Amino acid sequence: MFENSNLSIKQKKHFILTKNKFYATTFLFLGIMLLSLMSMTMVFTSTNWIFQDLQRAKRLLYIAIGTSFSLFIVSFFFRRKMSTSIGFALFIVVPWTLSLSFLASSSISIYLTLNQNNVLKSLAIIAIPGATLIVIGLLSWFNIFKFWKLYSFLIFGTFGLIIFSIVSFFIFNSVLHTIYSVLAYIIFSLWIGFDIWIIQKKAEYIQTYEREITISAFLALALTSAFSIFIDVVNLVLITADLLR
Repeated sequence: MFENSNLSIKQKKHFILTKNKFYATTFLFLGIMLLSLMSMTMVFTSTNWIFQDLQRAKRLLYIAIGTSFSLFIVSFFFRRKMSTSIGFALFIVVPWTLSLSFLASSSISIYLTLNQNNVLKSLAIIAIPGATLIVIGLLSWFNIFKFWKLYSFLIFGTFGLIIFSIVSFFIFNSVLHTIYSVLAYIIFSLWIGFDIWIIQKKAEYIQTYEREITISAFLALALTSAFSIFIDVVNLVLITADLLR
């Protein structure tokens, strides 16, 4: 009797934690994130009379992002000296604050660009990153191009963009800014391919160790995978909006 009960539990777990279920869950999370971004942008569009100074709100959100990221880094390095309750609070509150602040600031940036009443520009801001996501995604999904070989290039390229953005903050030049935007678009496009390759590797891991993985770990893997692609897509949208400004 107990053996049949254990078997039914294992079969139920096997049904939940499969490779295809992981893909479906990941892209469901991604769809929810993109829908949330569109919904928040529509809220700003329909109630723009409430927000008298969106640029100021955007700056405050940038401060929230920087503060959250700094707290996350500090808590990571001093995690062994913290109490369990403080560490748990930081690792729960900080990522959510970081994510929501990024979502809000991105939606404000998109709204400010779309509010220029240029229909073709608005369509291009959505269509170009969307086409990039589809093309790069298919190249990675069918292993036509091996994006995992670009990992070192992507890491150093991303750090280079950070340094470039800091320098351009003090020395603004339209030509350098355009070069930075083009390079950033290329790098974040390649990150999409790499992140989709990572999703496939996570799915293979789940398929191999499906009986050892808990549902919470399964959902965490799907959520982090979706969020990594979401960040790439949002960056592409913001860069496209900046180039077409």
